[in-house]
This record gives sequence, C-alpha cells and structure tokens, in this order.
Amino acid sequence: MENLVPDKPGNNEVLNALNEFRNNLLIFVNYNKTDTSIVQNILTEKGQDFKFGIRLVNRNGVIIGANRSFCSLFAKEEKEIIGESYNSVYDKNNSEDLEELLMLYDRNLLKPNIDYYFERFITTRDKSLFVDGINTFVNTDESSNDNNETLLLTLFRDVTKEKATIGETITSKTDIDPSKIAIISVDFFGKIISWNIGAEKIYGYSATEVAGKSISLLFSRDRKNEFKKIIQQLKDENNIDKYETTNKKKNGSIVQALYQISSIKNSKGILTGITIISYDITEQKRNEIKLRKNEEMYRTLIETSPDAIIMLDLNGKILMSNKQVAVTLGFENVEEIQEQNIFSFFTPRDKKRIFRDARIVIETGILRNLEYTIIRKNGEQIPIEISASLILDMFGKPDGIIGIMRDISERKKAEDALKNSELRFRSIWENSNDGMRLTNSEGNIVAVNKAYCSLIGIAEKDLVGRPYTLIYTQEECGDPIIRIENYRKKFVTRDIDTYRQTNYKYRRQDSVVLIESFSFIDLENGEPLLLGIYHDITEMKKNEEELKNAEKFAAIGKQAAILSHEIKTPLASIKMNIDMLYNKISMSENNQKSFQIVQKEIKRLESLLKNLLLYSRELNLVFHPVDIEKLVDNIQDLMKPVLKKQNITLFNYLTNLRVRGDFRNLQTVFLHLIENSIESMPDGGVIEIYSKSHEDISCSVLIKDNGCGISENTKIFDPFFTTKASGTGLGLTIAKNILKQHNAELTLISSRPGETIFEILFKNNNVE
Repeated sequence: MENLVPDKPGNNEVLNALNEFRNNLLIFVNYNKTDTSIVQNILTEKGQDFKFGIRLVNRNGVIIGANRSFCSLFAKEEKEIIGESYNSVYDKNNSEDLEELLMLYDRNLLKPNIDYYFERFITTRDKSLFVDGINTFVNTDESSNDNNETLLLTLFRDVTKEKATIGETITSKTDIDPSKIAIISVDFFGKIISWNIGAEKIYGYSATEVAGKSISLLFSRDRKNEFKKIIQQLKDENNIDKYETTNKKKNGSIVQALYQISSIKNSKGILTGITIISYDITEQKRNEIKLRKNEEMYRTLIETSPDAIIMLDLNGKILMSNKQVAVTLGFENVEEIQEQNIFSFFTPRDKKRIFRDARIVIETGILRNLEYTIIRKNGEQIPIEISASLILDMFGKPDGIIGIMRDISERKKAEDALKNSELRFRSIWENSNDGMRLTNSEGNIVAVNKAYCSLIGIAEKDLVGRPYTLIYTQEECGDPIIRIENYRKKFVTRDIDTYRQTNYKYRRQDSVVLIESFSFIDLENGEPLLLGIYHDITEMKKNEEELKNAEKFAAIGKQAAILSHEIKTPLASIKMNIDMLYNKISMSENNQKSFQIVQKEIKRLESLLKNLLLYSRELNLVFHPVDIEKLVDNIQDLMKPVLKKQNITLFNYLTNLRVRGDFRNLQTVFLHLIENSIESMPDGGVIEIYSKSHEDISCSVLIKDNGCGISENTKIFDPFFTTKASGTGLGLTIAKNILKQHNAELTLISSRPGETIFEILFKNNNVE
C-alpha cells in the first residue's frame, strides 16, 4: 500500500500499529446514520485498549470513535468527545484544519488507504506535548450497503520524550548551555509544530503562544523572505550546517542566531517540513566585533610604533613583528624574517646571555632594558636594548614572549666616546651647551659640567658628593628620603625613564624647562653610573608663548583692518592739525611739551595700527598632496614628552588619507586641536584620531578626547573667547580660518565631560 510517511525512526512503529488496527477489525459500523442525535463510540473493546490514540471522524468532521489512549492524550472524557466536532479537543491555537483534508478527498485529490504523516504540538488542560501520527481514509464494511461510508482514521502517538531525547543528544554534543539551544520544527508552509524550552528562553515565547503560528514571527520586516530562502536552499540540500541570521525576540530585542537545519521529507522525497536547531550567538558576535576591534587597534599600534616590536614562541621563533624589526635586523620586509629564530641574530658572546635572560622572562614574567649585540643581514654588528614580557595563555601558562628592541647605536657611540677618550669626553663635557650630570647608585652626584651648574644655579663644589635632591626647592622635592629610596630601586632595575620633559623651579628663582635624557655607563671597575643630559628649552617655550601672543595680535589686526578707513582718516586729520597748531601758535614751554606728547602718541598709534594691519594679511598657501596620517605622526613625535608626562595616550587610526593642502598650516590646525585635548586632561586620558568616509567621496577626520569637555561651546570659534585661564582665545579661530581656505570645515560635534569630538570635513574636491 502506498504511504506518505517519512522514513525515520519511530514511524515504522506507527505504520505497523495502523496495519494491526486494520487487520484485527477494531471498529464496527452499525451506528444509526439517519438519526444523528444517536451517536455511540464505534470502537470495539479491543480498539479501546489499543496502545496509541485512535480517533475516527465522519465526513462532517464529527468524532464517532475514540479510544482511551486518545482521551488520555487530550485529557478528555469519552462523553466529552463522542458526537462532538474534532475541534472540540483543541484550544483556539491548535486546530488541525481537517476540513481541508476532507475537501481534498471529496475532490479525489486524496485516496483511501494512503497514509498521510503529520507532526503537531498540542496543549491540553494541564500540559503541552508533541504528537505525530497518520491520517488515512478507510472504507467501512463494504458488504453492508446501508452502512458503507468513508471515515477519516487518525492515529496519535505521544513523542514528547523522543523530542526531549533529541534535544538532550544535541546539547550533549556541545558545550553550549542547553537553555541557549532552540529546537523548532515547522511544516512546509512555515507553521510551528514543535518548540522546546530552549526556544522559550531564547525568544521569550511560550510553546502555547507559538503553536500553529508562522515561523516568520521570529524575523524582522527586512527578513520577511528568510524562510523562503531556507526552503529554496533545502530543495538542493538535505541539511544546512551553518546558517547565520538575525531573529527578533517577543520583547522586540534582536538575537544573532546560528541555525542547523534538517529537512523532513516523505517517502517520495518531497519536502514536508524542517527542523531548526538555533543557537543564540549574540554574545559571541559581540565578542568577535570587540576582538576584531582590539586586534585592529593592536595591529595599528604595532605597525605605527617607532620601536621594533616582536612576538616569539618560547623557543625564540619569530611569530609576528613590525617593519621596524626587519629594519633593525637589516632586512627589506617582515616576510624575510618570519619563522626565523631570533637567537640566531645574536653574537656568539651574547647568545649565552640571551638564553639565560629568556629563562628569566619565563620565570619572572619581565625583562627590562638589557643590552646585547646583534649581527645584521649584511654582517654589521649593532648594539640593541631589549625589554620583554611573558604572554600567558587562557590557563595562565607561558605561551610566548613579546619584546621591544631599540637600536641604541647612536647612544652607545656617545657612551663609548665618554669611556674611550678622556680628551674627547672632557671637550664635550666642558664645552657642551647642555647640562650633564653623573650620579651613582646611591643617588650622589659624581660630576657635573658648567652648563649644568648654570642651569641649576648651584656651584660645582656645592654639588659633587651630595645627594642630587639638593638641586630642588623644598616644595619641588617633597620628602628627599623617599625620593632617594625610589631612585635607588630604579637604579638597580634600570627602570628609569630615558627621555622626559620637566619644568622645575630649582635653587634659582626662575622656573627652568628641560628635556632630560638618561643612560647608564658601566665603568671598567664595574661600577655603573647614570648619565643625565639636560637640554634647556625655556627660551623655546617663551618663543612659543610669544607666537601665541602674535596670533592674538593677528586677530586684532584683522579687526583693525575692518576699521582702518574709519581710523586712518580722523587720525591723519588730527595729526595734520596738531602739527599746524604747533608750528603757528606761540605757546608756553609747558604747552609745547603737551603738544609734543600728543604728537608722540599719534605716531605711536600710527605705528601700532600699521603693525596690527600686518597680521590681517591672507595666508600664502602652497598646495601639495598631504598624508594626514604622517602629519599626525609628526605631531605625536613632537609632543611625545608632553603626552608621556601627562599620562596621555594618542591613538592615530588614520590610514591612506591624503588631501590637497598646505602641510605647515594643516599641521598648525591639528596641533591646536591636540593641544586643546591635552589641556582638557590634566590627570591623563586618551586622544583618538580617526576618519569617516561619506557617500559623496568627502571625508571627515575626528579628534576625540575623554577630557573635561567645553561648558560654553557656542562661542568657541569667536576671536578672543576662551574658557581657559590663559590663552589668546584665537586658536580655534585660526584653525577654522586655515581650514576655510582649504575648502574644509571645522565643527564641534560633541562636548560633554568624558567626550569632546571635533570634526574636520575635507570636501570631495580636496580628497586625493
């Protein structure tokens, strides 16, 4: 006999039960069809005891046969079922729509004795369960003409436990929490026929709420054809292992879902439904995005770092490095050194040391500022300084080493000159314009040069042999004992900043701004000394301040230009008449002095007006392609001491952004904005510079900081307006004017404590 039951475990049992039912005549049909008010259960006692639920309906959809298993399955009494419509056992969400089957049979589209398989989720009085079974049209006793009628016979089987077992099997094969795995079955038209506890937890709908509804309720409007796409793909494939999509919860929130889809086909190979195993991968996706962002940031930091950064496995094999590593080792590109062993580049003399120090890194987790000699590709030997840290895996075990290599050839040349040539050393020491000081491990001053004494304001005889802390005023020094103790600890570990900018008031009255650089000198007797070189930039800082003042006057000059005709004419008239009166009128000596004062002040006013007008001239711009990334890198290098001193990190995320403009004036713009950000973060923070492309090919550069924000931001581009204690109030005005002449715009798009963002919009005719 033909059947449309899918070939899968469990269904053979249903088919065998159906055949058993037919073969053993479990129904009788001598019921009264003329008086429909008299209805009795036409199942025999043997049918009543049958292990699966049995239901018989006539052509009107009235139940005329039901066994105990069926009644138990639907939590109904026999008297509540017999003679009632088949829909009476269901609530409004669980209708079977048998009218469609009966109509198809009447139109000869369905045939007797053909088995039609189904799966259904039902809700009874006190429970929810899954059932499957078979619908088949059977003829009653054909030999009895009076009673011959075609009935719809349905077998029901409770498969709730089987569904649970499938779910347990699936979840046991994965580390994912079972409550995060939804198992959903739908028919060919997308109607939900099964819904597990995982689906309830993920999507927020109970099984009762979704039973019989379309799977499309999980998809947003922009994915309304998602189910059709799945069905179309399953026509060519039995299963879909990975199908990522976006679902919608009951509360409207979004779920990133990963589907494993299996097709349900009948014996003819026709697709009748699908089973979806859905994993909530929302958190995983968030983590992937976060990881990708962190990796991009990490890669950008490494690639743009001026230092040689290298990552090794525990055996010294190079796993990753930036371009500067290849340059240090004498290679053209990174690919040439990939997979090589870093130890092979060390001189034989230093190999034993580096092996020993690598073990120290594994044991202690860190290595600081140790010097070695490496052999470059061309055979040249150069000194390097290495700092390294241990990388741990997720279990806290050593997994690799990341290190920073610095080519210290220039520094070593200076140190060697000091060690190997007393004459040269003395010449440099005595004649240098930079202050120099040697201190020992105890913090005592061993030697100083004249320039240092001049900077500090203390004679050499009062410095040598004394603790270096005596150079500071009491206010600047703090507790000298603590300061010396910290110095000694850092001296032993050689953990001393090699480069910094300071602004101290030493024993002399004025503050001195210095660039300080430090390096260790190992003397022949084995005693190390710390060499400090002090470059006075006080005058340069004063010049910078004067430049700011000049910018103020430039703005004043622009205002003066507007009023120039109004001022010049009366001023010239006053001058002419004063001169005439002075030359023609006889006056006392005191009156003459008064006239001379007036003439002198008029000349001074003319001179002042002339100087102010000079600042109102238009900029003389020379346009060339400008790489904004390199421009910001230059500023970052220039301001490295300030950034380091104020504990500020600047991230330059710009890549491949070139515009037409005047490099020097654009640098002024970015310098103003970065300086403003630095000043807004006295306690440290982060500056981020990144770009954003627009559809019209224009491009924006955004400068973001997490400083104090700008409270009165409506006037920030007005000349002479400033929210700072000092300053011209013209920095942003100048920046805006420079950008205006570049056909670009400067805008403040966010200003609140913790987030200030300026946007520079380069229009499409400026972007290269």
